[in-house]
Amino acid sequence: MVSSSAIEFIDASLSYTNTSKYSLSYQDSSQKWIIRDHLLSLLRDFPSLEPSCDQFTHNDGTTVNLLNISGHIPIPPRSSSTTVPLIIWVHENYPFIAPMIFVVPNPNRILTDHPHVDSSSGSISSPYLLMWNGNNSNLSKLVQNIVNIFSFTHEANHRNSSHPSLVSRQEAIDRLTCSLHYDVDVLRNEAEKELEALWALQGKMSDRAEVATSMIIALEEEKQSLENRVVELMNGADSLIDWLEDNDQMITRFNDDDDHDDAFRGVDDEEDRVLGCLAEDMAVDDVIYELDKALNKGVIPFRLYIKQVRELSREQFFNRALLVKLRGPQILYHYSP
Repeated sequence: MVSSSAIEFIDASLSYTNTSKYSLSYQDSSQKWIIRDHLLSLLRDFPSLEPSCDQFTHNDGTTVNLLNISGHIPIPPRSSSTTVPLIIWVHENYPFIAPMIFVVPNPNRILTDHPHVDSSSGSISSPYLLMWNGNNSNLSKLVQNIVNIFSFTHEANHRNSSHPSLVSRQEAIDRLTCSLHYDVDVLRNEAEKELEALWALQGKMSDRAEVATSMIIALEEEKQSLENRVVELMNGADSLIDWLEDNDQMITRFNDDDDHDDAFRGVDDEEDRVLGCLAEDMAVDDVIYELDKALNKGVIPFRLYIKQVRELSREQFFNRALLVKLRGPQILYHYSP
């Protein structure tokens, strides 16, 4: 039974004329009778709901005065205390345009993770609403449909699935919609995990690509260095070949002579003296080096070692003095070991 207060409120709200400040946005009298009939039928089936009226703002910013029904509807199974808080706004062009129905903000998970509830606005878009027909659809069937869709869970669809011949077409559509929603969620989670793995793999491949690029750059630099070195060696070889060709007759003559020392003669007497001084200077260095080794091994006594070093140093001094006289002091820096 519908309470008398609810009936009086609906009748009073629909009776106000357009000139009244309390008038609602319903224009046609026959429309008002349909709204009254549907509201009373809804309140008989769901006595926990209560009528009210208030301003409603559409998405385009238009503001209208509409009737609404709000309250908590119980969700099966009956052993559970789960309820869903709803508010239903009767559109100004009802019944030809479906009502707007919202879930009132609630921490219950069924309201935030359900295929028919928009998580941001709380609006419900069930299959019944999508197939709304102004001639056959009504508020009572709409709320019953909402009860059904909230009672369906992914697990219940598989465990308690009735035979197709025992369920209505609407219920079958609702169950299928919910099942598809949860299946899509599972696929989405798996796809996200795969994407994360692919992103991680892409990061590793990017790091390896950087290492490979660095190695390629280093190898290119080394290749260029080797090519430059090859060019230098080839130029040196060309210069040596040119020198051998220019001095081929002299080399042949030196090979035929018994005295091979002529191969190391200078272009004139002064150059011969410089070569001789340099040879003697290097020879003294070699002798002093060998004397050092002999002293360290104990082959010769220190007195004999120091005597020989003094004589060789004196000879080297006069020899270098002659080199400086012939070529200047820079020759000592040029040929010093």
